[in-house]
Amino acid sequence: MNNFDATPFAPERLKSYEAGMKSRWLNRKLQLNASIYYYDYDDFQASNLYLVGSRPVITYSNADARNFGQEVEAVILPTGRDRLRLSVLHMQTKILSDLIINPTPVRAVNIRGDDMTHSPHWTIKGGYSHDFDLFDGRLSPQVDIRYVSSQKVTPNPDPVSRQGAYATGDLLLGWVRDGYTVTAYVKNVNDRSVVRFYAANQLYVAAPRTYGVTFGASF
Repeated sequence: MNNFDATPFAPERLKSYEAGMKSRWLNRKLQLNASIYYYDYDDFQASNLYLVGSRPVITYSNADARNFGQEVEAVILPTGRDRLRLSVLHMQTKILSDLIINPTPVRAVNIRGDDMTHSPHWTIKGGYSHDFDLFDGRLSPQVDIRYVSSQKVTPNPDPVSRQGAYATGDLLLGWVRDGYTVTAYVKNVNDRSVVRFYAANQLYVAAPRTYGVTFGASF
């Protein structure tokens, strides 16, 4: 039951279907993985936070929806010291029944036929690492990159609630010896601003460029 207007909402039910395969080729130097899934939502719960005057209000609504996707992943080991990774995910989502969203108290909108939130059509990731011998241990620099196509971050139709396509990456430098690990990292290396959520006239963004060093030990 919504606290704001006492309208009821139902529990969400999901039927999921998934299939996949893993394989190794070229004397185990190439690994290929593939998967496909279909998610069938009954009474998918969509939440929306907006302002009534200066008061934030959150409401929950139900709608039928679907999520269909395929992913292919490749891991290549050209030498004993090099590792290449690439994955491609394609996703198609759709809200199948009426879903009334109220970005403001005076503007109700039916978003039937829209994409579900946080469902980019394309996500592409790649990475490379190489191992060096150093001080009786293993030094491993690594670079990871990713591209994510545009997506809605909240169900309401305001243009600001859509995050455009973006690309970013991470850098890591790890050293391992006798169970001890030291890792230096830079995440979101190009300092890309990525919107995660929009509500009550406020944007919530992911972490900016961050960097640091971690230490670990196993016994």
